[in-house]
Amino acid sequence: MKTRTSIMAVVLAVMMAGAAFAGSLEAPAAPDDPASAMYTLESIYQRLATGAAGAKRVGPFAEPDSAPSPTGHTLGDVMSKAPAVDNVKGVTPAEVPIGKTFWGLTSGAWGLQTGTGTSGVRVGPVSGFTCNGTLSPNNRWCDQGDGTVMDMLNGLVWLKDANCIANLAGINKTGQLNWYDAEKWVSGLKSGVCGLTDGSVEGKWREPTKDELTALTRGVDAVVYKSPALFSNVQADSYWSATTTANDKSYAWYVKLSDGGGYFAAKTLTDYVLPVR
Repeated sequence: MKTRTSIMAVVLAVMMAGAAFAGSLEAPAAPDDPASAMYTLESIYQRLATGAAGAKRVGPFAEPDSAPSPTGHTLGDVMSKAPAVDNVKGVTPAEVPIGKTFWGLTSGAWGLQTGTGTSGVRVGPVSGFTCNGTLSPNNRWCDQGDGTVMDMLNGLVWLKDANCIANLAGINKTGQLNWYDAEKWVSGLKSGVCGLTDGSVEGKWREPTKDELTALTRGVDAVVYKSPALFSNVQADSYWSATTTANDKSYAWYVKLSDGGGYFAAKTLTDYVLPVR
């Protein structure tokens, strides 16, 4: 009797376990109910291959007028388009700019992910900096609507007009200037000229350092010649930096905004200037 009881208990336990893993016992929706509609194999294939949205059946089910046609793709075709784990080349959230979505391939970050990286281009205002204007598509630059453009990575404020023509501090700038005149001209920049309505006063603006100027040409959102940017009148030429060469104080570094190259030249030569504060 004990043996029979034990066997019955095992049978009941197995039956109960089977019921637990069998899913819902509710009857599926009727064939003519829109709730019974499913994606086709072709829809799934196209989603994986091209990103197409796909669509389920609309309205009640209807019998086909002719024999069904092949989908053109097998389950093997579908699997060939599906992503696979890649722990070698797959990126992690920390390697993708903040806020950018991507499909993670690593076993530790599989599926739709959101970047958390802080290097390169940051998405959204950096802590402490607020955009009171229009952000560029990648949220790197803020056109503040007052003749200035703020770099949301570091808070630097640049003159929007990259080749302003004006007479400042006794220097009549019509294009390029030598380094000494450029430094003096920038010091005279203020609200009311060069499209500025920011309330800035003389002495607040300066020439950028070599590193600051070079940074404008780096990354996917670089302000380079002929690229989409919030700056105006960017010249495919050289711009002075405030950085003097270490070995000879009569030379200074300049940067070509067209390619990001850094070079040095005698301060008596002429280049363009892009003020910053």
